[in-house]
Amino acid sequence: MRRCPSRVVVPLCVSLCTLTAAHAQFIGPVTDFEDNAWTPFVTVVMFNDPSFSGSTRGLDPADGELTYLTQVPDDPFSVVHSGSRAGTSFWGWLNPGDHTSWVRLTTLNADTLPNPALHLAGKVRFWAAATAFTDNTFGTSVNTGNLLMGIGVRETGQGAPQGSNGG
Repeated sequence: MRRCPSRVVVPLCVSLCTLTAAHAQFIGPVTDFEDNAWTPFVTVVMFNDPSFSGSTRGLDPADGELTYLTQVPDDPFSVVHSGSRAGTSFWGWLNPGDHTSWVRLTTLNADTLPNPALHLAGKVRFWAAATAFTDNTFGTSVNTGNLLMGIGVRETGQGAPQGSNGG
């Protein structure tokens, strides 16, 4: 039987130890969507309605905009990577062909989880899904096109616990 040389074993052990320490550093979620206190379809949980942001452009005022927390089994428009709850937003474009239209979803002073603190020294995971429909009847989904997404973090840490109100 061959013995494993220490130049392989030691780096492997160090890697496993640092991986565990990094993973445990900030284990709190930014949101607490799985808390039993939440009820289905609570509005403005973490993200505000799309028109809340002054930089959102191109919304159709005739299409109702809505942001809410949902129980995924009760809502066919929401999906989750794990768990059973998700934040969901709806909006419509005034001119779908206008490529300067965009939506900015903000956490600024949201009703339930405003301005969550985010620590970038640990792991940060983000999962999103999107479905576009040809009109507001949700009958025909769009099968072509592009969705571009950007994530901006204005404030991080400030000594607040992960996910708490960062101010």
